Amino acid sequence: MKQVLIVDDNKDIVDVIKEELFEKNLVIITSNNGKDAFEIIKNNSIDFVISDIRMPDGDGVELLRNINSLKDKKPKIILMTGFAEISKEEALKNGCYAFLKKPLDWEELSNLADKLLKE
Repeated sequence: MKQVLIVDDNKDIVDVIKEELFEKNLVIITSNNGKDAFEIIKNNSIDFVISDIRMPDGDGVELLRNINSLKDKKPKIILMTGFAEISKEEALKNGCYAFLKKPLDWEELSNLADKLLKE
């Protein structure tokens, strides 16, 4: 069973994403910051990460950099934001699998999850 890590400091967003992914037969793990999320990634077999960019204690861009520094299996990362801390082009160039704007398009997120589950 594939594992997804949802990282966002907004519990309501985490809950909605969990609800959207519930029927996809995934193990869903959550974190509310990039620092803790990276520890989870180092200690678990995470297949993909859905992360907010703006968070206290380690933002999504820092998490992307940390994931890129791993030598072992690296999970794919989907970044989501309502602000422009990093451009879509820059995020994709730096190893981001997909870049979503908030408010999220739930169908787009669901389709991305389906695509990642098939890989």
